[in-house]
Amino acid sequence: METPNRKASPFLSLSTPRTASYLGARIKMDDNAGSGDDDDIPPEPVSTPKGGTQKPKKEEPALEDRLTDLICRLVDEPSEILKTLSHARYNTWKSFVKMDMIEITGLTYPERRGPVPISTMARSTLIQIKELINDEYRLDKRIALDPEHYTEDMYLEHVFNSNAAKRMNAAQRLDSKTPGSKFGVISKLGVIPTEKAYETWKRARRSKESFPVLKDDSKYRNWKQDFEAEMDAQEISRVVDRDFNPDIMTCSYDVALYEDQKRYLWTVLIKVFTGPLGKTCLQKYRNTRDPRAAYFEHEKLQSNSQASMFQRNRLTRKLQNFIISEHTGTRTEYITNWFEIYGNIVDLSERCMDFETARSYLAEGVSDDTDLSRIFEDEVVSTGNDVADMEFIKC
Repeated sequence: METPNRKASPFLSLSTPRTASYLGARIKMDDNAGSGDDDDIPPEPVSTPKGGTQKPKKEEPALEDRLTDLICRLVDEPSEILKTLSHARYNTWKSFVKMDMIEITGLTYPERRGPVPISTMARSTLIQIKELINDEYRLDKRIALDPEHYTEDMYLEHVFNSNAAKRMNAAQRLDSKTPGSKFGVISKLGVIPTEKAYETWKRARRSKESFPVLKDDSKYRNWKQDFEAEMDAQEISRVVDRDFNPDIMTCSYDVALYEDQKRYLWTVLIKVFTGPLGKTCLQKYRNTRDPRAAYFEHEKLQSNSQASMFQRNRLTRKLQNFIISEHTGTRTEYITNWFEIYGNIVDLSERCMDFETARSYLAEGVSDDTDLSRIFEDEVVSTGNDVADMEFIKC
């Protein structure tokens, strides 16, 4: 059976203003996504055995070499990110630079069962790469638009500095005790949710399947990082923010929003707390269904558990034996890796390693490097905040 004539195609007919408007918007959308010339024209329908027509399956566009090389150069496991960018039609370096970071949270990649949301790790990596490009663009626009400009060391340094800034902000929040309001970050600006914001929350789609499940309590540290990242993505993190005081809320929409967030988080905890300690917390608060109290109780049990103490001891020994002369990477990579280990110890318990101990471990680790060891020639006066003092040395 012959393929219908292009002029008769319902996708290309301009006989009505509405159809013409649709076609113009479709072509404009493809141009903005950076697709090739052939992708600007919708595929013609093909005949079916029953006499109908259907749109042919369209293959994912190939990524431009410059963009592929950049992702592979910066990312250890780039396959998911490459599939995601191709599926979203950000298949050129130019279109990737223009991509709004807000869109990253909604990206998907194709699987046999259908589109799958991008993982937390891949989403975080894409955001960090975009942040690096934005930072370089503010310094030198011409150089920033050259994908060959970006190196792995540059990316690692950006991640290192970004994590340091986040830890510093967290320490400052502990001192400010500023209450939350809408979803967490907005609260620091003093913005109170409106009825529209509350309705937006009600209509938004969320999936408990995106949260990692904690089956083995010995994996708690890694699980917690992924779980908190997913809470941020689904805008419920303020429910378990210790700096947030729900008792001082006065806006009725804010109160309603908070109660909805609590109810949703409780169902999430039921799904993810499958280990012994998690089940204990769910059992304790099954009548009140208080996810905030259950989450804090779970943190307390985990910090005192045998698995947590074993993990702290293991990481401490690793930090003691982490010597720069035995490290195969660059100085930047060594410092980044050292503070990652230190950060993991602090995440388990900030009180398990004081400033002087951590400083002595780092000084011993870089003692074979003349330039880095000079950092410790001057005496440092402790402020009493061990984490902030170590961040000062790092900066």
